[in-house]
Amino acid sequence: MASYIQLHMELDTRDCNPTPQQRAVYSYHEEIHSDAADDIYSFEWFERTKLFFKQFGRPEKRVTTLRTWEMVEELDFGAFFLAHPVAAYSLWHLLQACYDLDRVVCGFSQEEFAKWKAMKPFVYLRAKRIRMQWVKSLKRLKEKIECGTLEGDELVRTLYDILCGVERLVASSTALKENFAVNLRDMIFVDEMLQKVTTFVDDRCGMIAAHLKLEESQETSRQESESSSDEALDSMSNLQNTSENKFPTIPPKPANGLRKRPKRQPTFPNPKENEISMKSRSNPVATKPVQKYNSLYSLMEFFMYASLLIVFGLAIYTVLPLLQRHGFLTPGLITPGGLLL
Repeated sequence: MASYIQLHMELDTRDCNPTPQQRAVYSYHEEIHSDAADDIYSFEWFERTKLFFKQFGRPEKRVTTLRTWEMVEELDFGAFFLAHPVAAYSLWHLLQACYDLDRVVCGFSQEEFAKWKAMKPFVYLRAKRIRMQWVKSLKRLKEKIECGTLEGDELVRTLYDILCGVERLVASSTALKENFAVNLRDMIFVDEMLQKVTTFVDDRCGMIAAHLKLEESQETSRQESESSSDEALDSMSNLQNTSENKFPTIPPKPANGLRKRPKRQPTFPNPKENEISMKSRSNPVATKPVQKYNSLYSLMEFFMYASLLIVFGLAIYTVLPLLQRHGFLTPGLITPGGLLL
């Protein structure tokens, strides 16, 4: 039977380290063999949870029921985390992916982004002024590409950062849906919450693909600009495929959800400025490694053959006389040197 989302606010365990909320998040991901919550026991999360207790906790037992969608939109993340830490933890990763992509696309200062991050989660997801700023920033970025002021390594690096941000956004939204389906099952307004997330992700991916789609027939006055435009077309073609074909079922790195714990893979640093374009243009030929210890190898080979000769000689002096003694060989066939004539 469906029920409303309830927020229980108590301060009985606020001084525990780790807090019950931290333990709940870790236990859930440990149970499903996921390493998405490896940082939940960090000092940063402990301090963040203590701050939530200070802001939203109450000394007496208190329950808040979200009976309208307006109450859901006005929901503070801290209150949500104290009451439903596992589901809120996946929402946290989605918001961080949104903020990172905002920073790449819009390029605002930390002060401006702080205002966006201060918004309540579902107010942020529907904020029209943020979407308008995205449109302006993407148009400005497209103009820079078309007029050639943004080209070469800087262009490739910008598109690379946008593409990585989109992949992280899609991954975190997929994980959130799986998490909510388990930890907020049969609760009213959960479907609406997931629909808002889906709409937001689809809109952001569509905006990037639409505004940064360059004309292939565009003529530029310089060869460098033409090369940069070709790189932009290839990168945005991949981005458009990510938006239209792979969302939301691409298998990216688990952000926070029902994921099997993957095998540890080696991590590689982000490509440097002078390496980004070279990786897509060249395939360096592997050089043959220099063989070491040639002299030692030759010496060992010499001793091996010498040992074989010695063993062969001893066999002649010991085995052939035994054969002669038993009548298998006549004395005339054996020379003093032990060789058959």
